[in-house]
Amino acid sequence: MGTFIKEIVYNQAFIDQTSRRKGDERNREFWQKMESLHISYPDCGILIEAYAKEHFSTGIAEDLKITCSSPDVQDLANRIYNTDYYVVPLKLSELGCAEKDEVIAHILQNG
Repeated sequence: MGTFIKEIVYNQAFIDQTSRRKGDERNREFWQKMESLHISYPDCGILIEAYAKEHFSTGIAEDLKITCSSPDVQDLANRIYNTDYYVVPLKLSELGCAEKDEVIAHILQNG
């Protein structure tokens, strides 16, 4: 049986988790479709990695990289991503606000 895994591959210590939760709500349809894809192809492994990237308005955002063990399922996952996923702008927690530019650079460089 294949696996369905979501990993966050960046340092979340300075991220306001409220902004992440808002992003999860906005991407509810994306996650439902990805779960349905996994149910439809239970033997296929699906790995979803959330990573930090630069963002024009907040300075930092969460995006995804999807890797599937089947090329056909990968194509379907890419279509779901392209039509249903919204990049999630992230806000820094109070802890990270003091040196915003330095914190963002650290997260982007160190995952």
